[in-house]
Amino acid sequence: MDSEKYLFRIIAEIEKRNLETFEEADAFIKEFNRKLATEGYPDTDDNKIRSQELVLDAFDLPDSEGMKLVKKAYKLDPENPDIYNYFGLKEKKASKAIKYFQKALKLAEKRLGKEYLEENKGAYGKMVQSRPYLRAKDGIASSLMFMNKKDLAIEKYEELWELDKTDRMNVVEILSKLYVEMKYFDKFEKMLEKINPEDNTVVCYNNFLYHYLKYGDSKKTREALKLAISVNKHVVDFLLGEKELTDESFPYTIVGSEEEAQYYLTTYIDLWVQLPGAYQLLIDFIQDEL
Repeated sequence: MDSEKYLFRIIAEIEKRNLETFEEADAFIKEFNRKLATEGYPDTDDNKIRSQELVLDAFDLPDSEGMKLVKKAYKLDPENPDIYNYFGLKEKKASKAIKYFQKALKLAEKRLGKEYLEENKGAYGKMVQSRPYLRAKDGIASSLMFMNKKDLAIEKYEELWELDKTDRMNVVEILSKLYVEMKYFDKFEKMLEKINPEDNTVVCYNNFLYHYLKYGDSKKTREALKLAISVNKHVVDFLLGEKELTDESFPYTIVGSEEEAQYYLTTYIDLWVQLPGAYQLLIDFIQDEL
């Protein structure tokens, strides 16, 4: 969360100084960065900023340490939405977690205001002020999914994608999985019209599974598999046991990398477990290509 912490602070400092021109802002940012590199963040008497920075730090810490920071953040700003996003993420029961996320969403809506929310639809991911709101929406959708309310989860994820066309929360990946699980072929096809599946290994391999469910072992299905393999061949190596998955987590990956393949399979392997015929088709395809 370091980059987000930086953005929250720099925006607050610029607004506080009423810098109106690009030149003024640019000069301030350069001086701010110079001091940041040698002295760290300057002290601030803005409790909202202090609270936000504490929570962002907490997200990256072990639970015991993170909770201490969140308690301090609450004393500074009890209406900080990310406090409740933090509680939601740490809550093990989805039925309880969703209540925290709903509370976070209400506070974020109040803080941003109706005008902001309306004017910036589609671009929320580009604006750091919107990210607590996005986290709350994502938390609600995720909780619904864990509660096995998949249709409601899909509805919430679709709303989230509309609000953030940059897809900061990786909603397209999750929707591609849910559409395959629920056999919502029309929705999957409409999604493909809006994106390039070659930009994302998760979507590319889920596209193969979608084709398998709809068309079986067909030319279209094999073409979809061939495309997926061309985007990331390491997925096949792991599926066939030629490489072993590790316990590492990979929050940031490069398309086509071995790390991305591990991320896909550790996150979405249950789709393949549900479709043993697709796995057999993969084996047949590889043998035919040899």
